[in-house]
Amino acid sequence: MKTIYYFNIIIVFVFFACTRVENRNVNENTVVLNAELNLENDTLNIEKTRRLNNAHSGKYYSSTDSISKYGVGFCKTIPDSLFGYNLSVYISVWVRESLLPVEGEIAVSLNVGDKLIDWKSIKQKDIAYKQGKWIQIKDSLFYPSKLISQKKTFLKVFAMKDSGKDSFDVDDLIIKFKFSK
Repeated sequence: MKTIYYFNIIIVFVFFACTRVENRNVNENTVVLNAELNLENDTLNIEKTRRLNNAHSGKYYSSTDSISKYGVGFCKTIPDSLFGYNLSVYISVWVRESLLPVEGEIAVSLNVGDKLIDWKSIKQKDIAYKQGKWIQIKDSLFYPSKLISQKKTFLKVFAMKDSGKDSFDVDDLIIKFKFSK
């Protein structure tokens, strides 16, 4: 009985681990879903890369390095009702590194089951950047409807750092999914 009780508690913690807000706007030919990652919920958030103090906003941010490689992220399963739609993904995130050049990135992968369909990365570009200061990165990606047409299709957006000596910090990750005919 205790095993079932503890298992249920773990499931609840995992379900609420990355507190996120998702809004849905629908019209005839367009569906917009918004996701905002919130690292502030310290009782439910068990994110291993979460750090306290010196965040862009609030108290907490995600920090990863070339050893742990992966930081905060979001996974969106594409519902069957949106198969055949084009998908535009808009990403806004605040990042920082203490050493230049910035080697961390925001990775975006489109998958069908275990198969990787597309991989893109969003990196700091020609933005005036000062070591150890937060900068905002915005970018967008487009996936044609032919890629959004199978069961078990999902999109992952996450922080990643596979080289360098310092940490890659991420805060206030906002993702907008726009499905359109």
